[in-house]
Parts: sequence; structure tokens; C-alpha cells
Amino acid sequence: MTPQHLIWYQEDGNTISLMATEDSEFVVLSGQPILEPIVNYGPFVMNTKAELVEAIEEYQSGKMGFSRNNSELRM
Repeated sequence: MTPQHLIWYQEDGNTISLMATEDSEFVVLSGQPILEPIVNYGPFVMNTKAELVEAIEEYQSGKMGFSRNNSELRM
């Protein structure tokens, strides 16, 4: 496995075993499946390509709650 990969596990068990062959960091997340389509690009995860494009455009135009100049929340 190479860096920055996502692994999906089946829902047929209650344990996960990992073995690293070199220094590694990992994050394990769990939850109930939402059973909806997902589309992702970089840090953006949406349900449709249209929603993904809209989110990227909003980010690029500074509408995500942060100023592009100083990364502070806009109030």
C-alpha cells in the first residue's frame, strides 16, 4: 500500500489487524454506512459531481468561511 490511500473493509467482522513494514501513521474511522453515492477530489467529498464542482468553486472564491488572505473565519 502506498501513502494516502483509503481502505474499505467489509461489514462482516469486528476486528481489524494491521502490520506496518516501516514507520507509519494511520487513522481508523468507523460509523454506520450511509448507502449513498460519493464523489471525491482531494479533501472534497460530496454525493454528486455537480455538488463537488460547486464546492470547489465556492472554496476557490473564498465562500468556505475563510478569507484567502489571512485564513481567519469571516463573521
